[in-house]
Amino acid sequence: MGPGMVGPSRSRIVAIVKQWNEKAGVYTFSVKGNEVIVPVMREK
Repeated sequence: MGPGMVGPSRSRIVAIVKQWNEKAGVYTFSVKGNEVIVPVMREK
């Protein structure tokens, strides 16, 4: 690949936990890094 070209990425889809923080009045997000979601291609 030459300069300026982008190769395929190796992203992982992981579960996210959303929790309401009553004190701060905001949501906090955390990631379950050990729970990787594997996408499945559906046949047509």
